[in-house]
Amino acid sequence: MRNTGRALAAVAWLALAAAAAPAAELLQPDATYKDAQMELRMALRDTAGRADDPARLDTLGVAYLRLAHTDDATRVFRRVLETHPDDPTAQAALGKLALFADRLPEADSLLGRAVARDRDREWVADLYAAKVRLRQWTDAAPLAEELGDLGRAEMLRALAEAPSLRIAAGPDESRIPWARIYPVPLIKARVNGQVMLMALDPGARDVLLDPKAVRRASVRTVTGQSPISWLGSRVAASNALIGQLEIGGMRVEQVPASVLSLHKWSLSVNPQAEEVMGVIGLSVLRLFTPTFDYPGAALVLRRPGPFTPATGSRIVPLETWGEADLMVWGHIAAGRKMAMMVQTGIPECAVAAPAGVFNEVGLKSGGMTKLVNKAGSWLGGHSWAKVGVPTVAVGEVSSGKVDGWSGAMDDAELWRHGIRRDAMIGNDFLRPWRVTFDWDARRMVFEPK
Repeated sequence: MRNTGRALAAVAWLALAAAAAPAAELLQPDATYKDAQMELRMALRDTAGRADDPARLDTLGVAYLRLAHTDDATRVFRRVLETHPDDPTAQAALGKLALFADRLPEADSLLGRAVARDRDREWVADLYAAKVRLRQWTDAAPLAEELGDLGRAEMLRALAEAPSLRIAAGPDESRIPWARIYPVPLIKARVNGQVMLMALDPGARDVLLDPKAVRRASVRTVTGQSPISWLGSRVAASNALIGQLEIGGMRVEQVPASVLSLHKWSLSVNPQAEEVMGVIGLSVLRLFTPTFDYPGAALVLRRPGPFTPATGSRIVPLETWGEADLMVWGHIAAGRKMAMMVQTGIPECAVAAPAGVFNEVGLKSGGMTKLVNKAGSWLGGHSWAKVGVPTVAVGEVSSGKVDGWSGAMDDAELWRHGIRRDAMIGNDFLRPWRVTFDWDARRMVFEPK
């Protein structure tokens, strides 16, 4: 034990030196990020020479996790469980990481054990997300109530009434031409038999519907409202259940929907033309192996199965945080590694982030940033500003001299899952490629033209 403790202490002090180095490279990290860095330094100091203390190791692991040092956090928490297998903090943290990696039974088991000992709100939220992603609607409903989301609980009970989110009809593969390519991909779809113009965005949890679409298609409404996160903001939306959603001959039944006004956003994505009535989100797209074929101006939907990338393709690993936040890892202007949400519903944008994130990498007014114009947030709230970004890189894919939105993402969204995320990757970043979301392999495949 003594030798193990000394070894871990040495590793901890080496990690301290490594953690301090990137901090010097940051130009102006925001206050919450600096606080998290300080917490990590303090945890490393307190753990030195005490690597057999589970409480100190838990503190260190949480500090690593908050700054997205997931490999380090995993090693620390596994070490805790080796000697204290019932430690709830380690169980919850490893359950969260299993949730991110789509290892849902493992996440459900670990989080369930942790919550049985301590009903920490963050742990309950992660357990709830695991239950939803496993489609255990009945088990998830009381957890939604515990989290204060009574409207979502009603929706989950409605989903449990009959088989939900299932492909009821359609070919093995369907190719649906886009009605518009830019600034976001738009297609025609049928909602309860009514043809409507809809956008594609895996950054939306479910289908989003404008109230006009609900009335026009006689969509069933469900009691209550629920908060949703979209385009960097968290807003309240009413609940609804679509009986049939048809996309290119693929018919999906019992589809959950969130109802909110899309009028202001529609004016930006399809100006002086047909109003966009909805957004097809992750819960539907995950039923297929979808390809956003930007060069071919089409959506390709395949029934689930193995996907073989074309020669020359580039691979970007995918994670899913919480219930439905699709995440990748990348860099803005060659800065530190950042977690980024995939949001193709943001118009005229390759990357969006809070002003503090752009400031951190030296992109600010009077410096490298060029403020082009201002636009209000499409869901209300503060304004966003256009900013020129020299480079954005995600996995093996990079792009230079792109447009971004500064001021995007509410501050609360930075730490939504107890781990730092910084930005959103928008539609413009994906446009040069044929992009396939290979859910089984947890990757985005970027195929050349």
